[in-house]
Amino acid sequence: MSISGLWRLSLAVLLMGGPAASALAQESEPIEGRIEQLYASADYEQVLALLDGSNDRTAHLYRALCLLALSRQLDSQRAVESLVTAAPEFTISAEEVPPRFLMLLTETRRALLPGLLRKLFAQAREQYQAKAYDRAVPIFERILNLSETEDLRSLEDIGDLRVLSEGFVDLAKTPQAPPPPQTVAAAPVVAPVAPAARRTDPRALRQEIPPWPRELAASIADAGAVRIQISSSGRVTGATIVRSINPRYDIRLLAATRFWEYAPATLNGVPTDSESVVEVKVSR
Repeated sequence: MSISGLWRLSLAVLLMGGPAASALAQESEPIEGRIEQLYASADYEQVLALLDGSNDRTAHLYRALCLLALSRQLDSQRAVESLVTAAPEFTISAEEVPPRFLMLLTETRRALLPGLLRKLFAQAREQYQAKAYDRAVPIFERILNLSETEDLRSLEDIGDLRVLSEGFVDLAKTPQAPPPPQTVAAAPVVAPVAPAARRTDPRALRQEIPPWPRELAASIADAGAVRIQISSSGRVTGATIVRSINPRYDIRLLAATRFWEYAPATLNGVPTDSESVVEVKVSR
């Protein structure tokens, strides 16, 4: 989003509540023109005075630019942090701002946005588990949009969040979309952990198999299998592909296992860790 784009989004609230707002409102010249003119003429202190008290995203941007030009590095850093927090989607080209501002913005986004994405993912997953798909999907899609920028894609864990979010979007949209190729999971085949006099196997409570991606419709294998480790609380703590179906589908399948739930195996009546192999069959 460019500076001019921010003006269009923010003009209605720019400077509201600031001490200079009433005086500025009486001027015939548009607010955006006044700020841009002062900034272009390097009258940074006057811009800061006009922006005093405003927490609008455009105000954060110009405040950061002016503070950086005045070599007030710490204050500029704080203003950029406020900008990223207020407008996580905000990016800008090197042609519109000084290189050192672009570097500061990039570093701040890389520091703050992973935490925001994890928070958004937790919110979306909670909505999904409550079957509020209409609220979950927009949050997952926002995660995908935020994480697709070049400065974030290379960060650790961002790739996993993208894969998981894509899988949840597919799962949530499946009931409304035309039926995908049928996916059937057989009952778990349990690998014995240890001999026991009285043992019960884990029982699936939530075992959602991701739908087959439409773009892979021409390359479907007959079957695959995934080995999962199930804790004594019924959570899946690890998963590995035993037989691959398709590398791109395998990634989604592994991501989905993180949200499977089981009634745990028991040993002499006591819940215990176990391991299962889940067979997955896919038909066109």
